[in-house]
Amino acid sequence: MLDLRVVKGEPTDEELAAVIAVLTNVVAKQAAKARPTSTWQDNARKMRTPNQTGVSGWRNSALAR
Repeated sequence: MLDLRVVKGEPTDEELAAVIAVLTNVVAKQAAKARPTSTWQDNARKMRTPNQTGVSGWRNSALAR
């Protein structure tokens, strides 16, 4: 929870709403980064490198890496 206080000036309701929206978004992104992701949810494990070309390329295409 954010504790905001206007120290100087008199912002309009729209200006305060914009500042609160930006700060809430920043805090939410930081909280999302702090959550650990499991390896089951990690999409990087679904990626694989392209097949190697060359003499034994056909053999390497079937081997797990």
